[in-house]
Amino acid sequence: MLVEAGFPFVALGRCRQSLTYAHVDVDNEWAAYAATARLIAGGHRRIALINAEPRLSYALDRIDGFSRAFKEAGHRPSLDLVNGGDLTARFGRDTTLGLFKQPSPPTALVCVNEATTLGVLSALGSLGLRVGEDVDVIAYDDINVSAYFSPPITTLYQPIELLGRRLGEFLLLRMVDEGAAKLAEVFRPELIGRQPDNLGGRIGRT
Repeated sequence: MLVEAGFPFVALGRCRQSLTYAHVDVDNEWAAYAATARLIAGGHRRIALINAEPRLSYALDRIDGFSRAFKEAGHRPSLDLVNGGDLTARFGRDTTLGLFKQPSPPTALVCVNEATTLGVLSALGSLGLRVGEDVDVIAYDDINVSAYFSPPITTLYQPIELLGRRLGEFLLLRMVDEGAAKLAEVFRPELIGRQPDNLGGRIGRT
């Protein structure tokens, strides 16, 4: 409606429709791809994606990136381990407990944000599984507190301040009638490795 009306606005995030509007976003497809590819390179094949609800465009982007990493490596994506929910710690914990009841549980997990990661770590702890030894975890965050998890875990980090500043700059430009097509920027988060994220000498967990 806003696009059709020519109303000056800027969005944080993108939809999957072919609309032209000013926006700032994070490359969620690449983020999921990079995390999953890192784990695949470390020997993992049963990788879980703790994701947002699939009605959201960025959740679908992450599934695309997750699947692409497997396909490029010549493996079938573990789509049976993809779970979408409300991004809370409880969702992360409950989902992880459910995943490890399966006959073929994951050996690694990619989390959509830090709240779900906290729940994942809680569940793994209650199951007696050690991150970096029994199972690997990669998080995504905007506030970079993953360094303080125990143990510190690999994360994809994008400063939210940078996104907010660019949103403000784009909005000011739209207010002086700068064309929306020129005002689009997608950032790739930085992958900060704090764990080797590989199977190492673990036997039988492939």
